Order: sequence, then structure tokens, then C-alpha cells
Amino acid sequence: MSAGDDFYVGYQRRAPAALAGFLRGASLLLLVLAAAMAALLATGQKRFGPGVFEYGTERELTGVIAERPVPLLVVPRPGSDLSGEGASRYPLVRRGKHGAAEAVAGLDGALARVAGTLIYRPGTTMLELAPGSPARVPIGVARFGAGDPAGGAEDLGTHTLSGEIVDSKCWLGVMKPNRRRPHRACAALCIRGGIPPALVVDFEGGGEAMFLLVDGAGGALGRRVLDLVAEPVEIRGRVARHGDLLVLAADPAAIRRLR
Repeated sequence: MSAGDDFYVGYQRRAPAALAGFLRGASLLLLVLAAAMAALLATGQKRFGPGVFEYGTERELTGVIAERPVPLLVVPRPGSDLSGEGASRYPLVRRGKHGAAEAVAGLDGALARVAGTLIYRPGTTMLELAPGSPARVPIGVARFGAGDPAGGAEDLGTHTLSGEIVDSKCWLGVMKPNRRRPHRACAALCIRGGIPPALVVDFEGGGEAMFLLVDGAGGALGRRVLDLVAEPVEIRGRVARHGDLLVLAADPAAIRRLR
């Protein structure tokens, strides 16, 4: 070090002019690089889905309860009846990580008044029940006939589908992120608690579809798919359309993990 070199002692109030200028420039450069890196990482991330959870907003709907293929509230659209495309179907869940099977037990086909919070994504709307809901409406009971309390099921045949098993409540909008390994533990707890599992299929050209999963007899799959949650899988089963809902009925043995 020569006599003309800057020298800074830490307890001094000011650094030499040349050293201070260098540090200011280096700090500014680092801030710009950090902002650019953050922007690059943000643009490289996959966007969260369009799901919405109307937390804090409670609505009241009146319709017919269906216990299968999953707990549903079937609400006729204006000027229509309860069959086919003439009704909206709301899968039902309870607050937290709990399904609604116990809440609707014995109400299959009954007209009921239901209060709760909407959870929705394009194509599907779920209802999280408020405590004490549903309440049977005393004016009577509606029945669908043909052994189909969900009304108007259309058999779409047997298909082999590839996708990811998710818990339908979080995927529709309650949680973000709501897929793959970051959400695996939460999804497993939700399905264990009775939230209906679903297969999400991504299309190559963009877009996605959700298939509610039931077993081959139309009952709950629940805990039988826990070790396959958030994994790429292939499922062969029978697809049915219940109005605006797609349901995939498959034996657990027909579910294959993909590499």
C-alpha cells in the first residue's frame, strides 16, 4: 500500500471518497441484479390456477341432497327441472379438512336449505357447509327415480386417463399451490378426512378437466388412494357425466403410478 492509497478504519464516520463511490456503485448494481433475478424467477414459475374461495361470504341455496356419487346439492336452474343439464350440482364439504358424508347421511333425495361458502373454478362450484347445515325443508321430498338420486347421469364409457390425484376442495380454490409435491401432505389429510379425491387431467394444448373419483361400485375411494396423491398416475375406469360434473369410477387396482 502506497501513501496515496485510500485507507478506511471502521470506526471513522466517513469512508474515503473513492471507496465510498465504489461501494455505492457496487450496492446499486447488486440491487438491480437482485430485482432482475426475482423477476426472472417469477416469470418462470407456473401460474396458480383460477380457483376462488369466497372466504367470509356465506350464501344460502335450496335444492335436493344427493349422497352419491359424492355428497351433492342439486339446484334447478331458472325455468328447468332437476334432471340433466337443467340443474347445477354443488359437491358438498365441511369446514376444514372434512367431507360432508356424515352431514347429509339420511337426506338422500330430500329437499333442503343449505348455507355455506362457495369454492369455484371454471366448470365446477363446491359448497363448504356452514355449521348446522343442511336443514330439511318441511314442504316435502323430491325423488329422482331410476336409482339415480343425482339425476340425469350420462354414461360416457370406459376410458384410460392420465393425470394427478388431488383433493377437490383445495384444487378448486381453497389453497394455492394446490397440486404436486408442495401440496401432497395437505391433500392426503383432506382426502383422509373425507374430501372427495379427484383426477386432474391437463390437456396438451392447454386447459384441464377434473374427474371426481369413486370406486367401481360408486362408493368413496378415500384412503385407498392416499399413497398415490400428487403423483402422475394412469387410471382406467368408467366415466359418467352428472350434469356439469364428470365422475370416474375405478377400482383402486386399476390405478397405475407413472414414472
